[in-house]
Amino acid sequence: MSMKGSLDRPPIVLTSLRWKSALRIVGCLGFVGLGAWLMTLGEDGPFIAGLASVACFGFFLVMSLVQLVRPSTLTIGPAGVTHAGPFRTTAYRWRDIDNIRLIRINRSQLVAFDLTESYEGSEAMTALSRQLAGVDCGLPTGWSIGPTDLARLLNEARGRWLNSGASFPATEPASRRTPPRRDQPPIVQ
Repeated sequence: MSMKGSLDRPPIVLTSLRWKSALRIVGCLGFVGLGAWLMTLGEDGPFIAGLASVACFGFFLVMSLVQLVRPSTLTIGPAGVTHAGPFRTTAYRWRDIDNIRLIRINRSQLVAFDLTESYEGSEAMTALSRQLAGVDCGLPTGWSIGPTDLARLLNEARGRWLNSGASFPATEPASRRTPPRRDQPPIVQ
């Protein structure tokens, strides 16, 4: 599926590529099958390795099946960016995002950005991401446009809509929202 919408006709909606989920499913099936075969050999060492393979790749198989049926979406609009995965949706207002750029982790290139003081999301996840990758937040790969085009699009959208005054609709009652933790200082690198 290609990109829906444009900067002139928001919102822009990107979906994760289903063929990548299908490819992951094939790989996971292979490792689950190999693990099941190891478990039938009747020895303790191969049984434990097979069990680990079935458990690990079985979990990834289920996750890939969910992604195949319900692909993730990335919605870019005047209010900000919303990433909707199979089990969780995260929204970032334009004023919460700064320094959108490409980073490289191993051989993968992905779009990352820093979060401003106005961000009211999970400080624990932000700190973990900063510790592991040196950025506050990274978007997953596998969208219908590549990381370079996505970073360019996000920078252009932020430049256009940063001061637009648009806001997200409330996605959950205020009583269910977890207030941000402000008692821990940010990790400084």
